[in-house]
Amino acid sequence: MRVSTFPLLPTVAALTLTATLVGCSGSGGGSEIEPTRDDFTGTWLLNDLESDDPREFLAGPNQVDPSLPGGNRQRVRERVSGILASARVFRMEQTDSTVTIVLQDGRELTFYPDNREVESRVEGLGVVTTRARWRGDKFQVVRKLEGGTPTLTTTYELKDEGHKLIVKFNMSSPGGSAKFERVYEAAPG
Repeated sequence: MRVSTFPLLPTVAALTLTATLVGCSGSGGGSEIEPTRDDFTGTWLLNDLESDDPREFLAGPNQVDPSLPGGNRQRVRERVSGILASARVFRMEQTDSTVTIVLQDGRELTFYPDNREVESRVEGLGVVTTRARWRGDKFQVVRKLEGGTPTLTTTYELKDEGHKLIVKFNMSSPGGSAKFERVYEAAPG
């Protein structure tokens, strides 16, 4: 599914990159952890046929976007290509107080689903603020670049009796929005 992609393309790239680079660590306050009904633990394999290709959002002639720190879309495009490759297969591990995503290249991202705000500095992008929480059976991570925009909301949801994981990306900024989703299947075993 594609919604307006104009100058938002490099911003989608930047936040897709932060989705994999920013592990939420540290302490901070937040609301109580909501009880979960689904367990996302397992190894997940990308289903290319059922998934949108987020690289389509990176296509376009403009190489500089003033909304990105540093403005260099080409640099972001190259970094995102590597990230997307490492996100074709990943493992999720879930406890009462954390959700950890282990990417194919070994990088680990740990989220605390109590809605605490965690700030991290990402080279070339600046400070990224991350909040994670449960919304019923869905796990949601919201990331914002310095200044509060753009915002990337990533929602994880199990379907097909836990055999499929749907990961929806919703990017919004004052200039427009873009959405795409990736569909993963549970690895055997």
